[in-house]
Amino acid sequence: MIVVSSYGNEFSVEPIEGRTILTLVNDKVKIPELDGIPFQCQSGTCKRCIVFVKQGHEYLAPPSQTEMRALGPRLGNGFRLACQTKAIQQKKFLRQKMIRKRQELDAEYRAAADKIIIERCMGLSAIQNAKTIMLYSDFRGEVGTRQFVERLLEDGKQVFLPVTDHAAKLLLPVQITGFEQLHPGAYGILEPQIPPEAVINKQDASNVSLDVVVVPGVAFRTDGGRLGYGGGFYDRFLANLPNPVIKIGLAYQFQIDETFPVDDHDVMMDLVVTQKKVYGTK
Repeated sequence: MIVVSSYGNEFSVEPIEGRTILTLVNDKVKIPELDGIPFQCQSGTCKRCIVFVKQGHEYLAPPSQTEMRALGPRLGNGFRLACQTKAIQQKKFLRQKMIRKRQELDAEYRAAADKIIIERCMGLSAIQNAKTIMLYSDFRGEVGTRQFVERLLEDGKQVFLPVTDHAAKLLLPVQITGFEQLHPGAYGILEPQIPPEAVINKQDASNVSLDVVVVPGVAFRTDGGRLGYGGGFYDRFLANLPNPVIKIGLAYQFQIDETFPVDDHDVMMDLVVTQKKVYGTK
């Protein structure tokens, strides 16, 4: 094992056949094959390397964005990302594991768990006191929300579901009065029609005053940390809301996982509701 340091980060290098030897010059990792171009770690929070591969060789620590752009024409297609930071790898593995487990759930188990989760939510003061609530249309084995939506509409709540604009990477909350208004949208997820007067942009979310947002997720921590699908749609949406809202994550109990890291841009949930417990104090 060889340990090298670059920009204050330490990297463990396992010498294996075909791996290029890294050298330190002025506290910068230098790669002989790339004319000594300095490489630096971009994963400042986890302080672990990213590995790139070129012509069968693995390189620790990627270039900065500026250096990457400068190197691009010279590296060509032979330079690719081989593996990512440990944190990113961990999240990717956990997403695959949780989504697979959700989709394999027995229908009877799912129906029973969904019913309990909805009942727990309906008993929350945050839901009872709310006038405007945004939920999601479940897919890929997420906790079902149809009965939840119907119960809220029966109670006279204003219910919103998101429309996804993938080009702008934004969510637009649209009010509904029944499921007959929904149609398959992105990825086949049921969503409302966008009102003709609406234009999806960062300002649209601020035109809707929401009291509660019910959020899907792949996994949750007991402190409110959330692992989504990696697109950042909900993090951006929640961060851009003009007024504080109560954020509630729905999950099956097995989706509670304390191992995944939370980044600075990740928006924390106030409550996480499973069929076994409510985490949080709102």
